[in-house]
Amino acid sequence: MWLEAVLTKDDLQDVFEQFAPLTIRLGESGELTLDAPSDVTFASESGVRVVCSAKLEWSILGLHVPMTIHSLVALITPIIERPGAEDEALVFKLALEHADIAALPALFEGSVTARVNEELQKKHVELSWEFRKLLDHVFALPPTLESASALALRVKGSVVKTTRDALGFALNLQVDIRPRAFGTPR
Repeated sequence: MWLEAVLTKDDLQDVFEQFAPLTIRLGESGELTLDAPSDVTFASESGVRVVCSAKLEWSILGLHVPMTIHSLVALITPIIERPGAEDEALVFKLALEHADIAALPALFEGSVTARVNEELQKKHVELSWEFRKLLDHVFALPPTLESASALALRVKGSVVKTTRDALGFALNLQVDIRPRAFGTPR
């Protein structure tokens, strides 16, 4: 049995607006604050591209000054991580693709973006949902069902996919009905 969730552009725009402003800690004394998105698009096969303005406060190139980012392009990549045989998580990873930083020559924008991305990876700035822990479950059935004692759900597999129109997440669930043993008290 398959269970699927599909997120449209409007769904994601709404979620991202609820997060805004989103402040992310960088290093010991820095932070990146993302404003509400001005645009959300799907990058087929790679994720969701979000455009917003932002503020960056961080010691970069020996200077600790607040910087205004007129336009920041972030890529949010959904993946299924499988760290162990029975572990699975839907993970949304964040990386900056481009930052148009006010009062900073374009020559330095790439190095600032690269340093921020290093910090995001190092700090594991990501949203992770270990859905197996939530969905693998055995439901006890009422004693009035004489032939069945429980319904068991188990995640057999999962997939996440981005198209040009939507982000989809699907789960393959195994359903088992556990019989009631004869002579078991009701």
